[in-house]
Amino acid sequence: MAYEIQFKSSGPEVVDADGYVQEGVLTTFFQGRDGRAVLDSWAKRIASYRTADIIRIRWTAPSEGRLGEVSAPMISQLKAS
Repeated sequence: MAYEIQFKSSGPEVVDADGYVQEGVLTTFFQGRDGRAVLDSWAKRIASYRTADIIRIRWTAPSEGRLGEVSAPMISQLKAS
């Protein structure tokens, strides 16, 4: 699955990840393992962004290389401010 992140100061960025979670002042995107629909301690960190810089996170269609994989649902949602 992929997420489109809209930032305050720049255009959108797409991250190919299975889920994300807010960790303190950062929002971190994770890649699960073996197509499992769960993010656990073995999940790989893909990218972290300062939460205050994010306006919105939106799910987008998965990239062609990951069409057959099972992905985890969104772990948390950011509140619009």
